[in-house]
Amino acid sequence: MVRFDMSSGSYYFYAQDALETDLISKHMYDSWFRSTPIPYGYALAWHLQRLTNASLHTSLMIIYSWAILLSVATGILSMLVRRAYLTEQRHWDDLDNQVLTRASTESYSS
Repeated sequence: MVRFDMSSGSYYFYAQDALETDLISKHMYDSWFRSTPIPYGYALAWHLQRLTNASLHTSLMIIYSWAILLSVATGILSMLVRRAYLTEQRHWDDLDNQVLTRASTESYSS
């Protein structure tokens, strides 16, 4: 059974079997292990495996696929935002150049 402790922000794994409890206490309750995001990934894969009735490998592949998809979508979005920013910057530079050209021609004519 997996429980989330709100006060510490950690997942705790409870087992009925003494052997499982001993194995879990060796790995899961170590302070270094709880300070890393690995238990969250394990809990996510475990919940996904239980939800889809798939193997752990399939659950991990789903998680990795979503991570790759999100990174590609983020890259595409950042390129679009950069392109829009540069287009807007060129537009304002063109307006600045027009104003400067008009101001310089008016100063020469007077």
